Amino acid sequence: MRLEKKSSAVSRDRYTIVKTQYQARNYVHIVGTSSRIPPEITCTRCKVTLRYPDDASRASNEFKIVFDISNIKLEEKANVEYTTKYWNAFQTPDQWWAGMRVLYQTESASFSIIFPAKKRAAADKIRYLYHDTKDHSLDVGSQVTLEKDDNGQVGRLTWYIAYPSTDRSYRVHWDWNPSGHGD
Repeated sequence: MRLEKKSSAVSRDRYTIVKTQYQARNYVHIVGTSSRIPPEITCTRCKVTLRYPDDASRASNEFKIVFDISNIKLEEKANVEYTTKYWNAFQTPDQWWAGMRVLYQTESASFSIIFPAKKRAAADKIRYLYHDTKDHSLDVGSQVTLEKDDNGQVGRLTWYIAYPSTDRSYRVHWDWNPSGHGD
């Protein structure tokens, strides 16, 4: 079966890290996708490798992004950034979600989704979850800000999570067009 790149979604990630152990040489982050086409990961001063599936996997295809932090001083902050282009995501209802994986202890995490104009979701059709070995529903209350278009559909969603638990994938699930708007 030939895999064609038909559509893409772009994720721009930025982390502020603090080196807490003198011997630490790398900062490792994991990205994953349920698409059968590997994502295109672009970053500087990093190495990308395939992560073989195991009990800790949160997606069917995962990759490690390894940043060299050997030159960062102890307790010094540094920003690491990368961009990921996911191919053929959001094609079927089981792919109508996006998320971020929190691997390490952090004070906060912020996650935004910008929905395309012709593929917007109604606010009441959006669910918030975390995934460890399965999905768990979350009541997010004031942690989420929604920007709606003139039809009341969500154009942008921003989820702020204070002190997220580690080794979880925080996810947003939605139904693209529950009211029939758009394509």
